[in-house]
Amino acid sequence: MPRMRQVILLAILATLPPGLARAKDCALPKLINQVQMARAGHGEVDLIPVTVNGTEEKFIFDTGGFFSQIGPAAAASLHLPVQPGGRELYDVRGTISRDEAQADSFTLGQVTRAHVALQLSPNVGAFDGSPIAGILALDMLSGADADLDFGADTLKLFSQDHCPGKVIYWQPPATAIVPIVLARNHITVPVMLDGHPFNAVIDTGASDTALTETAAKRIFGLTPGDANTQRYGELNGDPALPTYVHWFTALTFGQVSVGEPGVLVIPDDKSRARQDLAIPDLILGMDVLRNLHIYLAMAERKMYVTPASQTPQK
Repeated sequence: MPRMRQVILLAILATLPPGLARAKDCALPKLINQVQMARAGHGEVDLIPVTVNGTEEKFIFDTGGFFSQIGPAAAASLHLPVQPGGRELYDVRGTISRDEAQADSFTLGQVTRAHVALQLSPNVGAFDGSPIAGILALDMLSGADADLDFGADTLKLFSQDHCPGKVIYWQPPATAIVPIVLARNHITVPVMLDGHPFNAVIDTGASDTALTETAAKRIFGLTPGDANTQRYGELNGDPALPTYVHWFTALTFGQVSVGEPGVLVIPDDKSRARQDLAIPDLILGMDVLRNLHIYLAMAERKMYVTPASQTPQK
């Protein structure tokens, strides 16, 4: 009897229209991990809770980082063994770190990894005197799709075993689908800034969206320092690297638009560090990303973009 029931079921499925049969088989992605992040301050980057060797720490969630890293002070406080590694990590001033700290366990959400190597931050005083211990980059999310609702500060990781395009489980008012290029743990996507196309890097570790001075002059005819592009501050606290701000009309991903973004104009540093970091013309920081809910379908090499939820912050 069981075998006959199976044959009858298969026969029924065979008579269904092909589209219905495929739709029945295409379930939404399976949730495998979830983390609640917290904002470092108003309009600032997100901090993500992790546990290193049983001790709770806060890392900056940074899709613009090449590798996950830990500050020297935090590594010393946690008594992590430090030894030479096989990679070089630069900061924006050109300081190099070749060392890595070894953690017996590293927990993100409900997932714990054993024997994790964290690159030692090249910026010795980067996290000293702050509650931030390090940076969590995309290398810690490998093998999964990443769902980021920056309105609610949530990170969800989903299995990549799903039908292409079957990822939107919420009910957005608009959706844009854009291709992504993943290189050296950086995600680049096409966007339009006031009608001009750019390949921009998604950088959750940056508070502000930034445009290089060369691109600002060449593409938009901006003059840093005039009334429309006023002096803003300094890049990484260096007086020799002044920054400016210009207010644009819109930055768009297909049907999804962020209106009136204030974009920093940053100097074109020709140092070795900037060349190695391969900084693009446009970097999308949290001031823009905070308005979005994005799903990174890594196997598809696509990013699904919708407006962020409006969950109130505590």
